[in-house]
Amino acid sequence: MRILSSLQQSALRVDTDDVLLASLIMLPQNDEWWKELVVWLEYPHTWSISAATSIAWVIIAYVFTIIDYFSQDVQSLNANGP
Repeated sequence: MRILSSLQQSALRVDTDDVLLASLIMLPQNDEWWKELVVWLEYPHTWSISAATSIAWVIIAYVFTIIDYFSQDVQSLNANGP
């Protein structure tokens, strides 16, 4: 179950031959392969340079938006009012 949930984002094709899938799961010779697959799939999620850069750009754009909002002329904000 842990392996299949880790493979949610991967293309997965299950061969529907008579006993191929069952033998892959049930044969004791494959136990070591399943254990190694679990280790490879449980990698820690780390920050990448591109992810950090994207977040930094969003924060910078947000800061500029806030600065622009507060630097507008008060009269232009109330232009439609009495």
